[in-house]
Amino acid sequence: MLEMAGVPYTGSSPLGHALALDKVITKRLLREAGIPTPNYRVLRGPEDSAEGLHFPVVVKPRHESTSFGLQLITEPAAVGAAVEAIVANYQQEALVEEYVAGREVCVALLGNDRGIEIFPMVEHDFGDRLVQLVTCDDKMHKVSTEPGKICPASLPEALAAQLRDIALATFRTCHCQDYARVDIRLDAEMNPFVLEINSMASLGPTGSYVLAAQTAGYSFDGLIGRILDVAHRRYFTRPMPVARIANADEFIQRLPHRYDTVVAERATTLSGGQKQRTAIARAVLRDAHIVILDEPTTGLDAASERLVLEALERVVAGHTALTIAHRLATVRLADRIVVLDRGEIIEHGTHAELLVRNGAYARLYRLSNRRPGSNARDRRPAYPQAPGRRRKQTVVRGNSADRLRGLAVIELERAPETLASTKAH
Repeated sequence: MLEMAGVPYTGSSPLGHALALDKVITKRLLREAGIPTPNYRVLRGPEDSAEGLHFPVVVKPRHESTSFGLQLITEPAAVGAAVEAIVANYQQEALVEEYVAGREVCVALLGNDRGIEIFPMVEHDFGDRLVQLVTCDDKMHKVSTEPGKICPASLPEALAAQLRDIALATFRTCHCQDYARVDIRLDAEMNPFVLEINSMASLGPTGSYVLAAQTAGYSFDGLIGRILDVAHRRYFTRPMPVARIANADEFIQRLPHRYDTVVAERATTLSGGQKQRTAIARAVLRDAHIVILDEPTTGLDAASERLVLEALERVVAGHTALTIAHRLATVRLADRIVVLDRGEIIEHGTHAELLVRNGAYARLYRLSNRRPGSNARDRRPAYPQAPGRRRKQTVVRGNSADRLRGLAVIELERAPETLASTKAH
C-alpha cells in the first residue's frame, strides 16, 4: 500500500520481505550465490520423504517468522508427524533442513549500497540446555532457560571477517534494504551456514539487533534516527535543505543536540511556531502534490506567524495546498475563494474580486485588519453569526496548470445538520 501511495517508509521493499519470508526461496537464492546454507527438503505431507538428509533435522513452516512451529527431530520416523502438524496448523509446506550442531551468531546490518554498516556480532549462549535452538518460547520470553546474548561474540578476526562478508552477500542477494539481521550457525569445524535473514529484525529493547547497535555505540534514539536517515538517503539521493525552506534551521541549531535532539511525545518541548515549521519541513521532505495545512498560524505571535507564512509561500510553489484557518492572511493567497453561509454559496472569486464586490468577504477582511481602538460600531460582526460559532476559512492554492485549481472556502455560519448541508458539495 505504501509503495502504491508513494509514501516513503523504512525497511525492505515488498520484494525483499517476500523473499526473506519464504525460507525455501531464500535458500535457493543463497545456493545460487554460493552462500553456504544447510541441506534441506520441502515436504508437503507426512508421506513425503526426507531421504538424503543427515539427522537430527529442524522442521519448520515455510513462511512463518518468530520460530513458530520449529521442531528438532532426531529420528526419521518422527518426521512425518512433524510435517503433518505444520501442514495442519499453518496450512503450508514444511521446510526440513539439517541441524547444524554448534554456535549460533547474529549479524546486524544497517544501510544500503556501499554504505552498509555491520554491527558487532551477537552470539546466543545456550549453556547446557538440551535444545540448542532459539525457539518461539525463547523469543516470547516464556521460559526460564532462555539463552543469553553475548556481544561482541568472541570470534577469531579471520572468521569474523568471513561472517561479515557472508552476511553482506546474503543481505544483497535477498534484495533487503535499510536494516536486517542474518542468523548463522557454526559447526564443530567453525564452518558457517546461513539459517535465514530477518528483513524485519525486532527493534525491541531486548532484541539482538538493538543489542548489537548499542555495542556499536548507538543509543536507542540514535539507532531509530539512523534508520530514518538511511531511508531518507535512499528516497532522496540529493541533499534537500528542507529545514531552511521551512524557516526551521535557525531554531534547530539552537537546540541542545541540534538535529539529534529528542523533542518528547507530541513535541511538547517545542513552541507552537517551532512545531508548525517542523511540520512544514516534513511536507517539503515528502514533496507531496497536495499539502493540507490545518490552522497553520493559530496561536502564533506576529514574528512566528511571519516566519510560517514565508515558509508556506515556498512550500506551495508548484503544489496544491489546502489550508484550514481562522485568519484571513492565508485566505488572500488562494486562487479562488468561495464564501458559504449555512451550507449555501453566497459569493466566490479571487481576493481582489471579492473586495471590489464589497460583500460579506470584504466586510470580514476589513474587520480582521482594523486596528484596536477603532469605532465600536464598526467592530460588530461583518455578517450575522450564531453564538459560539467561529468563522472558518478553507484555502486551496494551486500553482500548476495540470493540478487542482486554487480554491478558498469561507464558512460564515454552519448549516444545520440536515441533508441541506450537502448542497454546497
